[in-house]
Amino acid sequence: MLYHLREHPEYSDGICKREEALRDGHRSFAELLALCDAMTLGLVREFQNAVVRDLVERTMRGAEECGVETVLVSGGVAANSQLRATFEERVELRGLRVYFPDRALSTDNAAMIAAAAYTGFREGKFADVTLNAKASMPLG
Repeated sequence: MLYHLREHPEYSDGICKREEALRDGHRSFAELLALCDAMTLGLVREFQNAVVRDLVERTMRGAEECGVETVLVSGGVAANSQLRATFEERVELRGLRVYFPDRALSTDNAAMIAAAAYTGFREGKFADVTLNAKASMPLG
């Protein structure tokens, strides 16, 4: 998406208007939506469609390859209505079951990571520049 926007300067004015609105404290969906033209809304819709299609297809393929009968969708993405509806439609066609946590529990990991890091921060424990992403890294 970033590269697409860089290659299409016709989106720049709208991006600047929305950034200015955010700096001015306008955060509501309605306020920001009002600053989106039809071209931007179309781009956002197509991006969501592509992401949902890819996530669902890869998950269905993985479930089939692994012979599982149940899929659990979690994390912040599990709150997306289109993703939920598409999963429910696709699993029904394949005879699988899908489960989602309540939307209130479908949050991004950023808050969990921040909470886990807070104790270390208060104790003055900081990583150096060699820190790299590692899925199995301990939180303590």
